[in-house]
Amino acid sequence: MIRLSFTLLETILLLWFIVYAVVLIAYELDGNYKLKITEALGFLVFLPFVIAYGFIYAIYELTIGQIVNLVKQKNKYKDLTKIQNQTIEELRKQVATNTQGEKPTE
Repeated sequence: MIRLSFTLLETILLLWFIVYAVVLIAYELDGNYKLKITEALGFLVFLPFVIAYGFIYAIYELTIGQIVNLVKQKNKYKDLTKIQNQTIEELRKQVATNTQGEKPTE
């Protein structure tokens, strides 16, 4: 099964494409021949958002995304260390209780 996941900005851009296509089809069916002007205005309005989104996403992936991934890994290993320390303490307690009743052999 195919799973698609979109960010909020990608969803907005996708909806913009759909609305823009519907508007273009409506103009074409209406017989309005100002379609080329509408296309030019649409691209002039839309293109800066695409460029800005590309730059912002690239900066995020190169800097903030890496920092977030490092922090997630650090927290994961910190949790693993806590679990390991708890397990070691439990094993020490078990060993201490098991060896209390035994006499040392000489």
